[in-house]
Amino acid sequence: MFNEAVAGFRTEISFALLVLLFFCLMSRMDYVVNLTLYDYGLRFSYEWAEGYWVTYNAIFVTFALAMSCAYWFGSHKTRRDMKFSIALLTTIVFLTVGGLQDIMFFVFWAGGLPPSNIVWWWSPLTNLIGTWNSTIQIGFTTLMVGASICTWILATKK
Repeated sequence: MFNEAVAGFRTEISFALLVLLFFCLMSRMDYVVNLTLYDYGLRFSYEWAEGYWVTYNAIFVTFALAMSCAYWFGSHKTRRDMKFSIALLTTIVFLTVGGLQDIMFFVFWAGGLPPSNIVWWWSPLTNLIGTWNSTIQIGFTTLMVGASICTWILATKK
């Protein structure tokens, strides 16, 4: 029984590490597009940016579905496993919507978050509330991390 619990815990830690690695790699890809390619002459245009943004976010959704299904198909298919599979899907979506990849982009690759007086015009939520900056982004990401934690609390309840 103990060995089975430890094996399950290892599985869950492995999935969590894969999710963090995925976010880290996607933020690096975004860095290549949004900083490195500009050094080679890329010019911003909504024409290419909208297609990029849709594809970029679709990759996150596809990853969430793949991770959720992988967890489910590799499990014992209990009610607990179903709840964990759904929680995994929900967590990846919450973290994506919350912009964890944007925070990682700036912190890991771009040398730090922009000052709070810089408007994040590329954020879709700018249109909703009229402005968006690093302070708001940190708050929103924190809110989505909190929602993810609540999701896992609910998923682990019997």
